Amino acid sequence: MYKTIEKGLKAATTGPEVLALLIQKSQRVSEAAVRKLMNELAALKLNKEPGENVDTFGDKCLEVA
Repeated sequence: MYKTIEKGLKAATTGPEVLALLIQKSQRVSEAAVRKLMNELAALKLNKEPGENVDTFGDKCLEVA
């Protein structure tokens, strides 16, 4: 992550500019993580569980989260 931030820096980058780049990069990573989590949770289906067992389905949801 730091190498990609360094690439965006100019020779005379100020502290606030560095902070803005760090926040921007962090938000992108967070967005991707949330999107991946949502897709994984959406892929879980109760009717795919043997006997539609709610307990095992709940456990799988917790594992993903």
